[in-house]
Amino acid sequence: MCCYNYPTALKKMLAGWKPGRVRTYWKCYNPARNALYSSVFGARVSRAGVVRSNSRRTRPCLSSGEIDRGIHVFLTLDWALSQAQRWGDIVVPVRCRKDDLFAVSFGKSGTAVFRQVEITPTAFRKATKQGA
Repeated sequence: MCCYNYPTALKKMLAGWKPGRVRTYWKCYNPARNALYSSVFGARVSRAGVVRSNSRRTRPCLSSGEIDRGIHVFLTLDWALSQAQRWGDIVVPVRCRKDDLFAVSFGKSGTAVFRQVEITPTAFRKATKQGA
């Protein structure tokens, strides 16, 4: 999955997000018995908690263009479910912080890219049970 960054959408999302607040978005994973795998990059998540990306970016991206590194999440549950069905995945809620956001793409395929996200223990247990 690739995100085409729109700086105006990014600025709007950042402006409407109060500091310290956490938002829930959705990520598609392929469940296994004790882990979750990202369908696109194959990254393995073996426990609940903070999942960090391989991006070295420290600030929001203020230029237009494709963003491939980072943790890509869906902004709407409907869009996440449609993509999960297409890929044969499940949808897992992830908690996201404003400070970790660095790219946003709006429209039908609303996605955002974060440096890190958090999967709660409850969400992780529920997701890995589906892969058992």
